[in-house]
Amino acid sequence: MEPTGQDAVEFWNFAATRGLMNKETAGAWRVACKTVLSTVEPDTWEKVDLLELDVDAFLQRFERLRTGDLKPDSLRVYQSRFRSAVTSYLDYLRNPSTWQYRSAKPSPRADGESGARRSGRQAAKKTKSVAQTAASVESDPLPGQTSVPLGVKMLTHNVPLRPDLIIPITLPVNLTKPEVTRLTRFLEAVAFEVQLALPPGQPDHARS
Repeated sequence: MEPTGQDAVEFWNFAATRGLMNKETAGAWRVACKTVLSTVEPDTWEKVDLLELDVDAFLQRFERLRTGDLKPDSLRVYQSRFRSAVTSYLDYLRNPSTWQYRSAKPSPRADGESGARRSGRQAAKKTKSVAQTAASVESDPLPGQTSVPLGVKMLTHNVPLRPDLIIPITLPVNLTKPEVTRLTRFLEAVAFEVQLALPPGQPDHARS
């Protein structure tokens, strides 16, 4: 594989189907790669050379383009996932036979605190965190949740997405054309590529 934007996106499908990492993380990294790349370079994102890419500068451009579109928390999630995905993908290209996905793990405590006391403190922190999350969810939705300003009228449409699948989509009653364009770009960024199977006996070069 060459280190291009398109190959990086396709790699995370490969990593998930081959069991190199869990599907949820691979899918999240795939979406982050395609979203960031297609936002900054909408016409040539597939050919972006990741070896020559200044990730920090690229993410700054993404932030400028999507500020106002995305909440600060969502921007940080996209940036973190994109950085991790690019780093891991390039590591794979350097050593494909030995590459392993490594999730971030907290370092072990080196002090003399007893296990029981440490467990008690961790449980207390967890309880406090859950309470804070429950109290703030209405005022500060997490990435992926919907926040509708007061006074905006919404309408739910039932969309036949597939022959056997109808999904609800909630949109503003007074949806504008610029908003439709923005939604279209977002959907194109998160869509999965559909690869059609070749007829039996047809060689691989017949794809082109």
